[in-house]
Amino acid sequence: RDRGGDWSSDVCSSDLSHKRIAEVPIEVIEELRDEVEKLALGYNLLRGLSPHFSALGSKLKYLNVRVNMLTVFPQVASAAFV
Repeated sequence: RDRGGDWSSDVCSSDLSHKRIAEVPIEVIEELRDEVEKLALGYNLLRGLSPHFSALGSKLKYLNVRVNMLTVFPQVASAAFV
């Protein structure tokens, strides 16, 4: 988790890009829940997002999932931004 770096210092962000992640474990989602505003998961091996992903809550404003193995935009990610 990062409260600075390349993003605004007043925003809680987590950059998990380039980690060869195939899925985001529920434990990680629980750790980030209601806290993370920016989540970068780009350049991994994701084929989809767990339904538990919606637990990140309404605070999540930015999600980067580019360059993964997704064939459709995950419905759970769409719900997070409604």
